[in-house]
Amino acid sequence: MARFSDSVVISVPHRLGALGFLHLAEFGGERFASSGTVGMQDIVAALEWVRDNVAAFGGDASRVLVYGQSGGGAKTSTLMAMPSGKGLFHRAGVMSGSALRMMPEEMANANAARLLKALDIAPGDIAALQAVPWTTLLETQATLEAAARAKGEAPSAFAPVVDGKVLPRHPFSPDAPAVSGDVPLIVSTALDERSYRMGNFDMTEAQLLDFARERAGERAQEVVDLYRDESPEEKPFLLAARMDSDIWFRKGAFAQAERKAAQSGAKLWTYLWTWPSPAFGGRYGAVHGIDVAPSLHSIRGGLNGPSNESLAMADKIASSWASFAASGDPNNDKLPAWAAYDQANRSTMIMNLDAHVEQDPRAEIRRFWDGIDIGRGDAE
Repeated sequence: MARFSDSVVISVPHRLGALGFLHLAEFGGERFASSGTVGMQDIVAALEWVRDNVAAFGGDASRVLVYGQSGGGAKTSTLMAMPSGKGLFHRAGVMSGSALRMMPEEMANANAARLLKALDIAPGDIAALQAVPWTTLLETQATLEAAARAKGEAPSAFAPVVDGKVLPRHPFSPDAPAVSGDVPLIVSTALDERSYRMGNFDMTEAQLLDFARERAGERAQEVVDLYRDESPEEKPFLLAARMDSDIWFRKGAFAQAERKAAQSGAKLWTYLWTWPSPAFGGRYGAVHGIDVAPSLHSIRGGLNGPSNESLAMADKIASSWASFAASGDPNNDKLPAWAAYDQANRSTMIMNLDAHVEQDPRAEIRRFWDGIDIGRGDAE
């Protein structure tokens, strides 16, 4: 990306899991009141370093783009609600990781208590916790997650905590954060995100209907017909993956875009990546992560591979990010005119070999899932 776009590209390490988001306010007092956000504080510290040092590398501290995919998109969403990040970045990109809400304190407290119990550490004995080798800490975290999954329960995740201080509010719930109202944003998803978590490649039409029934109840046939009408020749496996992608990724991305647009501040653009990965004969479709390497103008990854098509897609998306970083607008000569998103038109770039803009693409499917209660609320 640095060679392709004449930009300075910086990868930011930061603490993850319990190392980055173990909330100990209830056990360690004021000193640990914001321990559930130290992973995010690492990112802010890195941005402060960029502000102070990037000029020495030929960078412009007044034109900093922060963007990430999946968990990186969630962290970018979170950063947009952090007062300490104000002024340290000037554009943001959320790829397949729109985060509306982060962990409330009561849930974070319960997760911390569970981890301390598993380590046989008394609540409040922070010194004993600090003496635990990091490998033991991660092993215990993994053991708790495995035990929860074995019981059919949700694992004890560690995520940034809304502590009222470092993270004073949820990132995009109930609305877009005012602190980043002046930061232009790109929000994106890929068409078949969820296929990476599925393996039933030989799914039948009957199994697809059962899959839909688990999500849409009595309206299962209706939703199957919607997806089948959109893609008459597609395999049931990918239609199922597309349903879960619409539920678990695009509902959150759409809500984030709508709330940013409603803010009437800095502009917003959205794209939907539909070009399928050629890996394994294309059976995963436009899978989660398909746009990561091309966004850095790399085609060497396993999801892309060296081909003229991969290079064409890398040219399109990397040029968009480079233009966005430089000017705050992703328009470039590799793509047709890309209108900003608003609530009237919902202009969306369809990222494919034949890239083009559509107004509110797949609107009927979007409206269908808006009318279905799938029990996820505003938690993504």
